[in-house]
Amino acid sequence: MEPILLSVPDACRVIGTSRSVLYELIAAGKITTRKLGRKTLIPREDLVTFATRLARGRVTFAARLAAAKRGLLPDDGGAS
Repeated sequence: MEPILLSVPDACRVIGTSRSVLYELIAAGKITTRKLGRKTLIPREDLVTFATRLARGRVTFAARLAAAKRGLLPDDGGAS
């Protein structure tokens, strides 16, 4: 059975990104976290949802992240 909550390093491996990019996604509200004591955990379902939304987009993730940092993307309520 797959774990439903992943550690930060495991979540990075699942979506194939660096720790800093994962934390940027968390800060942007694209991925949520849970705390268990001092440990930060990420729901697997959030990663699946994020990857699905990313796959539907026509712009690369890096381009979207750069645009979001500059405030060039509208707030879509987490829909992208």
